[in-house]
Amino acid sequence: MTDIVHPTRLMSGTASRIRQLAERFGRSLCAIVLARATRRALCGLPDDMLKDIGLTRGEIPFVAGAIADAVTGGQSLAPE
Repeated sequence: MTDIVHPTRLMSGTASRIRQLAERFGRSLCAIVLARATRRALCGLPDDMLKDIGLTRGEIPFVAGAIADAVTGGQSLAPE
């Protein structure tokens, strides 16, 4: 009988997957927090200042999301 599953190997693989999931969750949470803070800061700027930096109010959600993705590496909870 050669198909024996060793508990230590099974636990090691499970722990590794849990750690990877936790890391992805952490990056996703960080991206969400950063995007909200960026969106809030940009929304607080007057229109003339937004115009100076080349943004319109309609672009703020996209720009905030893009900045958060760039800072956090664009990682999400989507499976690899």
